[in-house]
Amino acid sequence: MGGRVKISVVVPIYGVERFIGKFAESLLGQSYDNVEFIFVNDGTKDGSMTVLRSLIDERFTHLRDRIIIIDKENEGCPVARRTGLSHATGEYVMHADPDDWYEPDAIETIATVAEETQADIICFDYFRGKRIKNERAYAAGDKYTFIRDIYNHRASGTVWNKCMKRSLYLNNRIYYPLTSCAEDMCLSVQLIGYSSSIVHIPKPLYHYRRDNPTAVTRKNPKYRRQRATEKFLNLYEFFRDTPDDLSPVSVIYDDIMMKAGWSAVMYGLDHFSSRPYLADKIGRMPLSLSRETPVVSQLITKIYAFLHRIINR
Repeated sequence: MGGRVKISVVVPIYGVERFIGKFAESLLGQSYDNVEFIFVNDGTKDGSMTVLRSLIDERFTHLRDRIIIIDKENEGCPVARRTGLSHATGEYVMHADPDDWYEPDAIETIATVAEETQADIICFDYFRGKRIKNERAYAAGDKYTFIRDIYNHRASGTVWNKCMKRSLYLNNRIYYPLTSCAEDMCLSVQLIGYSSSIVHIPKPLYHYRRDNPTAVTRKNPKYRRQRATEKFLNLYEFFRDTPDDLSPVSVIYDDIMMKAGWSAVMYGLDHFSSRPYLADKIGRMPLSLSRETPVVSQLITKIYAFLHRIINR
């Protein structure tokens, strides 16, 4: 299908030799033809790029003028995505992980909705293994609820089940994490905060693979919690001098503080020492039933913060 809306798909590649063939076939074989394919070789040491290039040579030579391959040193997925984004020219941008795969008409379905609505963000359902993950439909007026639900793990914060206008990246001040673990959430909440219109497609268009042993989600829970907490504290610090009504993420400031404090209590992390403001912020914060952190845990964290302030006066 031909179409007027151009969509750029950014794919970071590292250590996916086993999976990239299926992924690339699903992406390059899409029914929609106004797509720009951007593959970022993040210094992979396996045969991922050989598989990809062979597949292009054998089956997709007709797409060469729409395929961009960028070779760079290994710096991690977030930097690779940002590198790919800097080469994108589409009105919309999608991100994909090369150990997953698309439904054959995924981009055509998304492009049709994009052309009809001109929405800033288009979200869609996906397959999680063999099960369909149905996402809630959030309207633009619900975007702050959406942000809080993502941060508190009540909604998906992944970037691969969202198609976003490239102008959201270009026209706004954005904090880009440099390392993996929760970088999707960190980016998604900002873009949603800047958006004016959100549309949901109630159809699974993407397959999320759960059996990749090298995936970041397989890492130690303490490691993942620490990395995620640090990213969101960095996000808060990036915007804290911005007036709340201009910050895309001010709605989760209290949640960020409380979860960081509870992580310090539970895992012995040094957030209170490395962020001197944290104990004071938590001490002034009311208890809330709407947070992911249980109320009892919030109370324990507030006591811990109080003792930390007393000891370190």
